[in-house]
Amino acid sequence: MIRLYCRLFAGALAVLLLTSCASSKRMMRLSPLESKDKADITQINLNEDHINLWPMFYKCGAFTSIFWPIADLDSKGVAVRPFFNKEGSEYSILFPLSAWNPVNGDGWALTSYWNDKNIGTFPLFNIGPDFNYVLPFWWDHNWKQFGLLPISYFSKDMNFFGPLWYDYSDSSFGLFPLFWQASDWGCLFPFYNYENYTSEFDFKLLFGVLGKLQYEKKNADYHYRFLNCYRIRKKESTYDGFLPLYLRKSSPEESFFISPLLIDWQDCNHINMSWLHYYEKGAGKEILITPLFGSTLNRKIDKISMMNILGPAYISWDEPDDKYLSFAWPLYFQRKKDDSETIASLPLFYHNKQGKNKKTVASFPLFYYNKDKKKSNFNVLGPLFHRYSYNNYSETNAVWPIFGYTNDPKGKDNWRVCPLVSWNSDWPSVFEACSASWDRLEYVTKAMVRANGIFLFCC
Repeated sequence: MIRLYCRLFAGALAVLLLTSCASSKRMMRLSPLESKDKADITQINLNEDHINLWPMFYKCGAFTSIFWPIADLDSKGVAVRPFFNKEGSEYSILFPLSAWNPVNGDGWALTSYWNDKNIGTFPLFNIGPDFNYVLPFWWDHNWKQFGLLPISYFSKDMNFFGPLWYDYSDSSFGLFPLFWQASDWGCLFPFYNYENYTSEFDFKLLFGVLGKLQYEKKNADYHYRFLNCYRIRKKESTYDGFLPLYLRKSSPEESFFISPLLIDWQDCNHINMSWLHYYEKGAGKEILITPLFGSTLNRKIDKISMMNILGPAYISWDEPDDKYLSFAWPLYFQRKKDDSETIASLPLFYHNKQGKNKKTVASFPLFYYNKDKKKSNFNVLGPLFHRYSYNNYSETNAVWPIFGYTNDPKGKDNWRVCPLVSWNSDWPSVFEACSASWDRLEYVTKAMVRANGIFLFCC
């Protein structure tokens, strides 16, 4: 019996979940589960005022239930689930398909609904004090807003009809999504867009690829550009250009003009140059160089300190510590700088003097002479004659290596006539010198005979 009642209770719970809220309340109320005397549903009772054959039949005073929870009856209403339910002033038929309350004046049937403010059928229409629509048209209670969904919308602020729109709040309008126009911004996609704020104005062509116009309202700085032509003002500096043809800057501290043909730069100095000239004007001097002529003007003494004609044809400069003069360089040139002095006519003659102790004189390839504080070199026609000295050591050669003389700093002398005679001051007698020379002559003679014999044998 208990197992049977458990099954019946599970079935009743399922019906409970599928019925209306009002029906479920009265369904529980008209059962021994929530009866006033809380009768035990497992005890059969056949009293006239209290009959308990639950769930087939249950009666407690004015409460009656038949095949609970299918049908029940009391003073508040009646229910035959799920077809009909009445609980006080609330009615339902096939809940949740329909329900209504005639006292409150609200209810619904399928997708239609009504209450004391609105009546409608979703999603076809709605009539009420705030919002009304009969698809596709809609309006508010005082017709301040209305439209045709989703084509149009009209109000005191935002309005649109298809892609056209207008906003009364800021007088903006446009054609979505191509054109937008407002007091502080706008665009014509993708050709241009701009922003006009309190601090700056910014206009761009093709998102800045083709051009840009930016203007700072506080300090009047700007940036204009169209393709590769632009003009910029930043603080006290101004830039403009048409790349790669030219670029220019102007400011109190510096200005320049740069192009493939001409460059002009001014700061503390002024430089102007092209493929055919170079001009520089600085503190105290002025320089001009061309393929035909060049000069430097010393403005301090109002004197030309450098001059050039036809490149190496004539070059001269005259500075306090550096003087130079040349004709058809390097055929003739001379220079005096500090304690150094040079005169040359290459390759015939060269003379250089540095201070009191260093001197070089040469006529290539005839002779060469060099002397400083410790050593000296003198040469005539290469191996014809050469003399070298360093401190107390000296060496002299003539028709090198045949004739030679050496003076050692220790007082030892050596002379030779190679390969016949050699003499050294260390040798104690003339006999030893002659013997050494005879041995050397004998060695050379045997070598020559041996060489001639090999030559004759080969022939």
